[in-house]
Amino acid sequence: SWSRYELSLLAMSTKGPHGFKIIFHKQETTTHVEYALGNYHNDVHSVEFASQEKSYADHRQLKKLNDSTKIRFQEWYSVRLRVDGSQFFCYLNDELLFEGNNEDFDHGMIGLGTWGTSARFKDLQVKELGSARLLWSGFPTID
Repeated sequence: SWSRYELSLLAMSTKGPHGFKIIFHKQETTTHVEYALGNYHNDVHSVEFASQEKSYADHRQLKKLNDSTKIRFQEWYSVRLRVDGSQFFCYLNDELLFEGNNEDFDHGMIGLGTWGTSARFKDLQVKELGSARLLWSGFPTID
């Protein structure tokens, strides 16, 4: 369970109606934060909070996309997430898209995901904030 780190990776949507997402502050089955790119049929980028106990619909952040900002298939995107406790910064191709703070989400695991879409991920690295210490690199082997 991490609370202070920077995650970076390359991501590509290959097929389907949506983009891809980075999940962070994952604590329980449905308690987490999602940084989603090309969400809702590639109409928005978003940050959304999920919890079994509480609705966070009013905390959601959305950026409406146009033809030039939609996630394009078969193109690699540089994705970065900087987390310092409850504060977060979300980047796409080195452009800051979202920043926020939610005291209810301040630590947890990370994950990658899609919704009805195929995607590829590579070059995953997680580094401790304030140092060059590598917390994680690469992907687990799946048998």
